[in-house]
Amino acid sequence: MVVLLRALRTTHALLLFAALGATARLVAQVAPDQHWQTLKTVHFRVHFSTGLEPIARRAAGSAERSYSRLARELHEPRGPIDLVVADNLDISNGTTTSFPTNRITIWARPTVDASTLKFIDDWIDLVVSHELAHVFHLDRTRGWWRAAQYIFGRNPFLFPALYEPSWLVEGIAVHYETALTGAGRDAGNDFALVARAQSLDHLTPALNALSAATLSYPLGNTAYVYGSLLVEQMANAHGDSSLRRFIETSSARTIPFLLNTNAKDAFGETFSAAYRHLNDSIAANALRVSQHPNARLRPLTASGWLAENIRWTDNAHLIYGANDGRDVSGLYEVDTKTAKSTRLGRRNTIDVSSPSSPTSRIFAQQEFTDPYTIVNDLYEERDGETTRLTNGSRLMQPDARVRPAAPGNTQRDIVAIQIEPASSRLVRIRFDNGTPDIKPLTTSTPDTVWSTPRWSHDGTRIAATRWTHGGITEIAILDTTGRVLRTLGRSRAVNGTPSWSHDDSAILFTSDRTGSYAVYRATVATGRLERIAESATGLLEAEESPDGSQLATVEYRGNGNHLALVSATGNPQPADTPPALPPSRNEPIATSDAPRSSYNPLPSLLPRYWLPAIEYTDRNRPMYGLITSGRDVIGRHSFQLQATYEPAHAEPSATFTYQYAGLGNPVVGASAIEEWDHLSVRLKDNSIATISRRKRFASLSLTALRPRVRNNAFASVGAQMEWRDFRTDPTDLLARIDSSLTREYTYPTFFVSAGWSNVRFPALAVSYEDGLQLSASAAQRFRNDNPSATRSNSVVATGSAYKSLNLAGFAHHVIALRAAAAWEDEKATAEFKAGGASGSILSIAPGVTLGDGRRTFPVRGFPSSAQTGIQALGGSVEYRAPIALPASGLGMLPLFFQRVSASVFGDAATAWCPTGAPASILCPANGYPQAWMASTGAEISLDAAYEYDVPYRFRLGAATPIAGRSYFGKSSIVAYLGIGIAF
Repeated sequence: MVVLLRALRTTHALLLFAALGATARLVAQVAPDQHWQTLKTVHFRVHFSTGLEPIARRAAGSAERSYSRLARELHEPRGPIDLVVADNLDISNGTTTSFPTNRITIWARPTVDASTLKFIDDWIDLVVSHELAHVFHLDRTRGWWRAAQYIFGRNPFLFPALYEPSWLVEGIAVHYETALTGAGRDAGNDFALVARAQSLDHLTPALNALSAATLSYPLGNTAYVYGSLLVEQMANAHGDSSLRRFIETSSARTIPFLLNTNAKDAFGETFSAAYRHLNDSIAANALRVSQHPNARLRPLTASGWLAENIRWTDNAHLIYGANDGRDVSGLYEVDTKTAKSTRLGRRNTIDVSSPSSPTSRIFAQQEFTDPYTIVNDLYEERDGETTRLTNGSRLMQPDARVRPAAPGNTQRDIVAIQIEPASSRLVRIRFDNGTPDIKPLTTSTPDTVWSTPRWSHDGTRIAATRWTHGGITEIAILDTTGRVLRTLGRSRAVNGTPSWSHDDSAILFTSDRTGSYAVYRATVATGRLERIAESATGLLEAEESPDGSQLATVEYRGNGNHLALVSATGNPQPADTPPALPPSRNEPIATSDAPRSSYNPLPSLLPRYWLPAIEYTDRNRPMYGLITSGRDVIGRHSFQLQATYEPAHAEPSATFTYQYAGLGNPVVGASAIEEWDHLSVRLKDNSIATISRRKRFASLSLTALRPRVRNNAFASVGAQMEWRDFRTDPTDLLARIDSSLTREYTYPTFFVSAGWSNVRFPALAVSYEDGLQLSASAAQRFRNDNPSATRSNSVVATGSAYKSLNLAGFAHHVIALRAAAAWEDEKATAEFKAGGASGSILSIAPGVTLGDGRRTFPVRGFPSSAQTGIQALGGSVEYRAPIALPASGLGMLPLFFQRVSASVFGDAATAWCPTGAPASILCPANGYPQAWMASTGAEISLDAAYEYDVPYRFRLGAATPIAGRSYFGKSSIVAYLGIGIAF
C-alpha cells in the first residue's frame, strides 16, 4: 500500500503489497483511545501503547543509533522527532511526515508474508532506519524555502522535498535502510527479480512512469523497485557523498521540479541518462540469466498480478488466492488439464485457503474489530456458507487437517501463525463444542519470526519457516507439541513456503540463496538438499500433487504471478552453498533506558504553521486572514482555525473545528463559526441602507463508526446553537428601519444522520462497483423565544446503486444509478438548490481551488442554482466504460496520466415550493409549480496524478437540455470541467 498526501506527505516504508483487498481502505491511524506513554531520548519522543514498552525501548535505541549514523551523512533535522510504536494493524508498515512536525509511526508487526521485506537482520532496525532517512531528507530546507518557513512556520507548501516523486524519495530511503543495517531491499534479491522479469517481458517502465499511482503491475511497488535501483546505482558510481550533495542542492532550488538539473549538479549525470544505463544493465543481466537451463514450466494462468497460496484439492485441481485488478481479491480454482480458472468466492485478503474436507475450507482474512483495528482471523467456508471461527485472535496462514474424534465423527485440527506484539508464534487450534482452543507451540520474541506452517500428510509433524535475528532462515520440522525435531536449508537467505512431498519423505521449499528464487527439495531423514526447479525470473512456491507426479509452482513474470506445472522429479542439481547475499554485521540489539512518562498531546498539537487566507464577502469585498491547524501524533485531538477580517466594515469572521477521538467510538466533533452577510433596505428618503447580519454558530456532534472491509456504516447525532444580531452604520439607523432588528435571536438545531455502503472498488476500476450507497439526514430548527411558531423540520435522503459488466477493457464497465429527495416545511430559512455539476474540490495552492464540490441535486449543463425551493427530487443514470491505461508522465514534469474512461449520462432534478403554501422567507404565497430540468451528455475522464503521485479525476463534459430549456441558458450545449467522480 502506498499513501502519498502532498500537503501531508506520508511515505510508507514497509510495503505489504499482497493485502490489496483490505489495506487499500486503511489509513495510517493508530488507536487513539488506548493508554499511551512516552519515552524521551536525546532526539526522540517515543510513544507506545499498553504492552509495547519493550519494543518501544528497542525502537528508541535503534532510532538513536540510526540518527547518529545518518547525522554523519546528512544534515540533521530540526527539533525532536515523534516516533509512535503501534500494534492495531496486521500489516508490516511504517509512515513518515515532515508536516506539521517530524513524525514517524511504525506498526509492531514483523514481516511474516511479504518476501521483499524478509532479508533483514533486525526488522525493527530496518523500519526505523528507512523512516528516519525520510525525516532527514524531507525536513531539509535552504535558501528562500527556509526564509519563507521563518515567516510561515512549517507550512506544508514550503518543503521542497515534498515536491519530489515517490521513486526518488523512496529510493533514497531504501538506500539508507541498507547502508545503515547491511540488509534490506537494496541488499536483497526481490527488486532485481522484478526488474529482470519486466525486462524479459518487455514491460520495463519509463522513468516518467514510476509513479506511486501507476496501475501497471506492481502498482505502487514500482516506485520502490526502480527508485531504489536507480539511487543505489548513482550512489555507487559517484560515492555516498553524492546523495548528500543532491539533497543539499534540491533543498535550495527555487523550482523543485528540476530533477535532472539537481542530479547533474550533484552526481554529474542526469536521472534520465542514469536510468537508461540502469535499464541496459538490467537487460544484459536478464539475457544472461535467461540463457541458463530452466525448468520446463507449463503455464496455468495468464492474468498475472497476485496469485499465491496454492493448494491441491485433487490430482487435477488447484485452488489459490488472487487479485487481478479487475475484481477484488478472491479464491480461484484452476483445472490443471484445461488451464481454466473459476472464481469460487470473495476474500478480504489472499491469505491461505486450506481444504479441510471435500466440501469445506479453512482460511484467514483481515477484518476490522473497531474503527482503528484490523486483524486476521480464521473462517470456514462449508457448502457455500462462510462462518467466522475466531474474533480478534490474529491468526493467519492456516493449514488444516481432519483427525478422528468420536466414532463416526471427525474434528478440525489447524496449525497457524498467531501475531503477537512485535512477534509471531506457531499455534495449534482445535474446536471443542464450536469454541476454538488455541494452544501455543512455540514462544514469541521479536528475534524469532515463524511463518508458513504445514502439516505432514500423516499428521505427526509440522514444517514451518523460522527467521532468527541476523537474517538466518531455515525450515524447522516440529512434532505436534512444538518440539523442534530438526532443521533444513539453514542459510542467510530468504527461505520459505515449505510443503511436504506426497509421501512425507521430503520438504519442498523456495530459496533465493543463489541470487534468484528456485525450488529446493530437502530429504527429511538425511537433510540432503538439491535444487529441482528454477526459471529465468523466479519460482515462489512449490506444491507436490497428491499422486507425486506434478509440482505446482508460482512463477514471477513481468505482469505478476503465474501458476505453472513442472515435473515433480525435476532436474535435480546440487544445492549451491556459497552465499549470494552479504553476510550479517551481527550488530548488538540497541535499546534505551530513557525514563517513561504519561503521554502528553500538547507538544505535537500546538500549531506550527500558518497559511494566508483571502476570501470575499457576499458584497465582493476582500477579507484577509490566516489558516492553521494541529493534530497530535496519535490522532486523539485535531483542530483547524480559519480567521479573516473585512477592514471596510470592521467585520471579523472565523471558523474553528475540533475533533476528539480519545473515546475511540464515537468521535466527538465541535465547531464555532462567526460569519456575516448583508441586506439592502430602501429608506423613506429613497436612500439605500445596508444591514450587516452577524451569525454565530456553536455545534457539538457524536459520530459512531462501523468500518468493515466489505461495508461501512456511520451514525451521527448533534446539536447546534445559532445566534443572530444586526448592525448598521450609524448604529441608530437600525431602530429606525425595524425595531425588531435591535435584539439578538437564538436558533437551536438538532440533527441526525446515518449512512451505509457496500460498494467495491477494485484497483483498476473506473467507478464504484456492485453495491449500494445510502445516506439520510434530518434536522429540526426553531427560534428560542417562539418555538411552536418557528419550528422547522427537514429531511434529505440519497441512494446510489452500481452494477459492473464484464465486458472488454482493462476494467469492468459499470451502470450507475442515483436518486435523491429532500423536504422541509415552509418555516425553513435555507433552500434546496437544483442544477450544476457534482464532484469534489482540488486545492492546488493556498486559496486556489478547482471544482464545485458535491451537490445533492445536480443537473449537468444547468446553472448551479437554476431552481430553488423547499422540496426537491433528483436522479442520475450513467454508463461508465474504461478506455486506456496510459501509465505515463510528461517528461520530468510533476504529472502522471493514470487512467482514461468515458461515460454517457442523464440527469434530472427539480426544486420547488408547493402550491397553496403560505408565503415564507423562501417561497411566495401559493408557491410555484414543480418544473423538471433534465440533461443528457457525455464525459471523458482522466485520472491524473498531481505532483507525480497523488491521483485526481478530471472530467471534461458536455451537456444538452432535454427538459426545462428555459433554465438552461441561451446555448444548446454547455461544456464544463469537473473534479472527482460525479457520484
